[in-house]
Amino acid sequence: AAAAAEDKSEVTTTELITNMGFGPAQWIQCSVLWLGWFSEAAEIFIMPILSTRLYVQWQLSPSLEAAMGACSYAGFAVSYPLWGVIADRIGRKSALVLASVWVTAWGGACALAPGLYWLLAFRLMYSLAGGVVNIIFPFYYELLPPEWRWFGFVTGGLGFSVGGLYPIVLAYFLLSHAPPGGNTWRYYIAYTTIPSALFVLLLCLVVEESPRFLVSVGNPERALAVIRRMAALNRCPPLPDHITLKREEEKGAAGESRPRLTLLESMLSIVRDPHLLLVILCILAFGLSTRYTIYGLAYVKTELLFLDGATRGGGGGG
Repeated sequence: AAAAAEDKSEVTTTELITNMGFGPAQWIQCSVLWLGWFSEAAEIFIMPILSTRLYVQWQLSPSLEAAMGACSYAGFAVSYPLWGVIADRIGRKSALVLASVWVTAWGGACALAPGLYWLLAFRLMYSLAGGVVNIIFPFYYELLPPEWRWFGFVTGGLGFSVGGLYPIVLAYFLLSHAPPGGNTWRYYIAYTTIPSALFVLLLCLVVEESPRFLVSVGNPERALAVIRRMAALNRCPPLPDHITLKREEEKGAAGESRPRLTLLESMLSIVRDPHLLLVILCILAFGLSTRYTIYGLAYVKTELLFLDGATRGGGGGG
């Protein structure tokens, strides 16, 4: 499959990965990154359930209950763009490992929080590394052949959906039959950090750094070594020794090459292009509406269930 690259001395990582095709190497990478989506969703959807539980146990006011969610999502607003920039500086894998270790550590600290305000502070610190999904997006793009990139996004969305079910199932077994007092909620938080810890372990043992990133930072030898290992896993013919990797060229709207832009220049180019600006605004509106619906319904659902249970209890219905 890699034989098409043998006649070219200079190729891009995309050309080599395209010739390599989709095989066991991509299956392994996608499976681990799928766990990243899973762990991200599990940590996000824990808050509606946890806040309702502590609302009863600690007799919180509605404002303090809302503050528990606000701390998490305020941190997400900072972490999502922040970790994208960090991944462009230190690498996709390195940023994922660092963010996941941070999430696992502060998630464990939340389980040991001695009181409400400590819990709020720990959740805020945790959420400052809650943007691993934004790093996984370019990882999929750079590790998969162009015709298979849809597969990464579909499986990622599936992982996010299944990860959202994990804290719900966990709450059913841990919290639904437990008395209001006690430390059951601490075990609940601890169990939700297990996927993040497993994700860190598999990242270090299995996942390769993005070859495209390695070439962009001037390390084509390491990038070529990564591609050779991926090709061996896919049982492709060995790559010839004389191949060298070159940087990907930026393409304009008409397909012409253009110089590489800085972050500020890229943002200004979006504003100057009406069509691209419209697309970005539509994506932003779609993201805001879907997240407002998903997270809003999650909080409203637990609140309604709690009020329904309180009403039944107050009426003496048992």
